[in-house]
Amino acid sequence: MPYVKYNGSQEVIAMSEIPQPDFEYVENLPQSYLDAEAQRASNIEHHEVLNATDWKVIRHRDQLADGITTSLTAQEYQDLLDERQVHRDAIVE
Repeated sequence: MPYVKYNGSQEVIAMSEIPQPDFEYVENLPQSYLDAEAQRASNIEHHEVLNATDWKVIRHRDQLADGITTSLTAQEYQDLLDERQVHRDAIVE
């Protein structure tokens, strides 16, 4: 399958063959590799949740330290901490 690259004037400036993926190679990957990749993807998701909620924890602690009314109730804050711990426990290093 040819790959054509054009310049701004729609003139062909390069042509080459696009390499086709070697599906046989992908199908023959060891299960241990596939498991490690799945765990890596899972870890990324858990880290993203932790990173996305850091600001809520920081804001709550700052509000307590400043002696002002918190945006989260005590129960909401505890629920947030519990949820974050579930994600922390799910990460495999």
